[in-house]
Amino acid sequence: MTKFNNIINLETVDSTNNYLKDHLTEFESGTVLFSTEQTNGRGRFDRSWFGEKYKSIFSSFLIKNISEPEDALRYSFLFSLGIKDLLSQYISAEDIVLKWPNDILIGDKKITGVLSEFAQNSVIVGIGINVLEFIPEGKIEMPWTTIEKETGLKLDVEKFKFELIDHINNAFIKYNAEDPKNITRLWAEEAEILGKFVTVSHQNKKISGTVLSIDDLGILKIAYENNIINISTGDLEYND
Repeated sequence: MTKFNNIINLETVDSTNNYLKDHLTEFESGTVLFSTEQTNGRGRFDRSWFGEKYKSIFSSFLIKNISEPEDALRYSFLFSLGIKDLLSQYISAEDIVLKWPNDILIGDKKITGVLSEFAQNSVIVGIGINVLEFIPEGKIEMPWTTIEKETGLKLDVEKFKFELIDHINNAFIKYNAEDPKNITRLWAEEAEILGKFVTVSHQNKKISGTVLSIDDLGILKIAYENNIINISTGDLEYND
């Protein structure tokens, strides 16, 4: 089982995910890359991810020897579970929302983004976490928050990095990363998404319906207008 114990710290990169992809042959499985500054962070659909030097976590985790590209999707759910466990040390678990497929919210405000990618039989999982308060340089398209804003705590960002690694390592054990096909089911239980009435913006239309199930690739089955629709991508909102 992968254990993340090879830590690389850089001063600045365009994107931690991009850096690992460009230097895959140089790093072993279990490498964690942190950058003090990230100049071109991104999330799903190439949306920008904003953070602040010394106040945000910019990181990517490397898992090698992956045979199924689909594991990149599965691991993104696993990392979300590990991050929720970490945030629960500071914020009530009842206030932490796992939003399909890869966001973590406090109430309706985004605090963490997870972006997983498959390259050269490797999975790279990027994690951005807003720790301390900052003023973003660009416009953030959705409501967002920080640990400091939610708790009043001014955490030590350097120490928080090690807490993140510990919780991801623990998640690999707790949620049995050796069988990643079970991860989405465990995520759905923790997110309490089954049976929820949701709206998904999908293919230029909005679909509102009840979540019936989630498969091992994170695809939602939603009851919609007397049909069952499979949703693999889109922006989800909880309606209840």
